[in-house]
Amino acid sequence: MEQYNNNKKCSKCDNKQDGATVQVTAPKVITSIPKVIPLPPEQVDSTKPAPTSKELIPYLKKIAEYKQTDNQVLTPTNSQIEIIKKIEDCIRKNRTRIVLSAPTGSGKSWIAATLANAYDIVILTSTNDLQDQYCGTEDGTPGDFDFMNAVRGKGQYLCEESGNTKNCNEAYCSGCDYLVYDEHVQIGNGGPLHEQKIFSKPEDELCKYFKADMIGKKSKYSVYSYASYIARMKAEKFKMLPEDKLPDRTVLVCDEAHDYDKQVSDHLSVEIDGALNQKIAGKSLPIFSDEESDKEKIEKTGCFVKEILEQFESYIANAKNCAKHSMRLSSKKHLRMHQDLKCGKHSKHDKGCDLCKRWKEFLDEGCLQCKEHLELVDDCPQNHVNVLKNVNRYTLYIQNLKFLLPGLTEYPDNYIITDIKSNKFTVAPLKTTWFTKQLLGKFNLCIFMSATINKTIISKETGIDKDTFEFIDQDSEIPKENRQIKFENTYWYKKEDDWNVVINKIKEIFDKHPDERGLIMCTSYYQITNILEKFEKNHHDDYTRLTKDKQGSKFKNTLSDNMKKSNGVIISAKAGTGIDLKDDASRFQIIIKAPFVTELADENNERAKRIQREDPERYFIKSMFRLVQFAGRSVRGNKDHAVTYVLDESAQYMVKWSGKKKPDVPNWFYDACQF
Repeated sequence: MEQYNNNKKCSKCDNKQDGATVQVTAPKVITSIPKVIPLPPEQVDSTKPAPTSKELIPYLKKIAEYKQTDNQVLTPTNSQIEIIKKIEDCIRKNRTRIVLSAPTGSGKSWIAATLANAYDIVILTSTNDLQDQYCGTEDGTPGDFDFMNAVRGKGQYLCEESGNTKNCNEAYCSGCDYLVYDEHVQIGNGGPLHEQKIFSKPEDELCKYFKADMIGKKSKYSVYSYASYIARMKAEKFKMLPEDKLPDRTVLVCDEAHDYDKQVSDHLSVEIDGALNQKIAGKSLPIFSDEESDKEKIEKTGCFVKEILEQFESYIANAKNCAKHSMRLSSKKHLRMHQDLKCGKHSKHDKGCDLCKRWKEFLDEGCLQCKEHLELVDDCPQNHVNVLKNVNRYTLYIQNLKFLLPGLTEYPDNYIITDIKSNKFTVAPLKTTWFTKQLLGKFNLCIFMSATINKTIISKETGIDKDTFEFIDQDSEIPKENRQIKFENTYWYKKEDDWNVVINKIKEIFDKHPDERGLIMCTSYYQITNILEKFEKNHHDDYTRLTKDKQGSKFKNTLSDNMKKSNGVIISAKAGTGIDLKDDASRFQIIIKAPFVTELADENNERAKRIQREDPERYFIKSMFRLVQFAGRSVRGNKDHAVTYVLDESAQYMVKWSGKKKPDVPNWFYDACQF
């Protein structure tokens, strides 16, 4: 038990914080994190028996019934039926690792929903937008399969204890009144597809993040992003709370699996922050020479991480005490004493409201500047705001370092120093084999599905023998005339005059589709800026058609704005994958630049350079796969149609080389190409 002298008055409101001296139950947190050693691949048991074989077609038909409306009767497509039958066959043959390659717009999400209906399932998505497509959004926008439960990252939820003034990444979780434990959430049968969620407390007394997390653990079907699920696997390793244990599930679906390697390697990589290390541990970053090998750099980094961990743990112990007190001061209980400051109109801070502004200023500059707390905790920083903001960041940093350290010391050959910047660098794994085997080992059936995937690529990226996988290669049912891909071979810009050629080509395409909505796909915001500026200057009428998809915004908001225009054209740098623009949402799309894999564009990415040196064709083929993804955003069903224009002449070479020299271009894509 921790004891605080709460018989103190708030320095701002002259009220006692919580009354007399009370005892507060210490949070169920293990401050000493056990050593975690990633097991080498040969010691990881990744095999489980196949799930019980079921006749899956009836479950597919249930999904069709769920999707139909009063105005539309839906039936499964022939492709979906074929895929389901092939999955049934795999299960009967005890083939539990499946790679599903199916065209964009073929309804792969229906396959995931069918398996969710038949078994208990975890679905992993590469983006929040794709997660929203499955489950709907937090603000109530419906998704394709609303019966599924989205489990999002902490930054997507507002902290109840803070009065919804902070998101859960900015707050500090330590024994607050809103923590959710196993007994608070029960899941029952709520009828066809839906589940009945029973809460032992009113929902507004439960933390939104932990409530979603607990529902995800107990639900029959849950949808995570790769990032949020990997974070929970790390927490499970550290066993910070008993509730961190992820339950066993029968089926894992890795959606957008062409992105699997990047998603996993990014979230197993750790950025070593020199400024932070100097501030907390008083240590400068190790210095690497050009003569040192990758292995020597990793060994030096491992020694450095060992040295700084002790200082970080000492600092974070004090910071957590400070953060706990700060959270009590900003809690609803204390803030009720200041109702005169709070705006009654807005549930969260509104920048345009004077009362909200006063409230925010008070929280940041008044309430959290607790004079009395200095008497309670030795060496307490006076700026509680910064402590509260940083404590989670520092805790996560420590956890990542502890997760990384065993790999550096036990398997230095599998790591590389990359993304070297001023006073920062990143340690990244070359292969994710051990992690992948532990991930797949949680499930009886694992399906990697994408429009752009094959056994060779997924085998290289997971480190698992390709003969382990069963490959399902599905052809497109959409007539090729409905999804024409026209290569315009516009010279890519090398100077200002070339940009004018690109702009004129876009203008020409606009004139072919004067009354239709469309999409312009860029590979950088630099391209967007150039196009917008030149259209505003030279083609103002067409400029008004453009809807900019802003960096950091949700694509659904951009789409909603564009649908208000009868001939609106979205211009985006993030619409190349996981975006669904069916029917009149887009009847034409323009691909500005051949979408080479983004890792190669980063000159500091030593991991990508290393992989390219050892396997020069891998990233070229994956770049071609990105082009296939781009081309599939606007044709999403058998009766849908749209024209794709590809401007960059290097894209034609990319497709022809891959199609003729390597059997990597899907036939259904190649057949739609017009060179």
